[in-house]
Amino acid sequence: MLLVNEFSQALQSLDRLEAEKILMGSRDDCTPLQCVESLVIPALLHIGYGWEKGDVSLAQVYMSGRICEELVDKILPLPTQLANRNPRWQSPCWMTIICLVSALFTLYCALVVLIY
Repeated sequence: MLLVNEFSQALQSLDRLEAEKILMGSRDDCTPLQCVESLVIPALLHIGYGWEKGDVSLAQVYMSGRICEELVDKILPLPTQLANRNPRWQSPCWMTIICLVSALFTLYCALVVLIY
């Protein structure tokens, strides 16, 4: 939980470098997807709750989401990288599915910030 608080604080301070340092440091203990689930999403929820209480500005919520979007793009493999690892995924159908899942995840992160 301490790491989530530190990450959340870095996001609220718009300290992109510190947020990246925290996220990249957490990758030693988990997979990239687990890092997103255990660090990024809880931090965004924390920021969303702060906005609900009036402790966090809408600009901080928005910029935190943008920073997280950039960081998640750095740690999760791109659809093209997945396709290069497995030729079966190079089919148009798989590429479409992978791109759709990626877009839905980005939308999910944005909704989490807005709803909570």
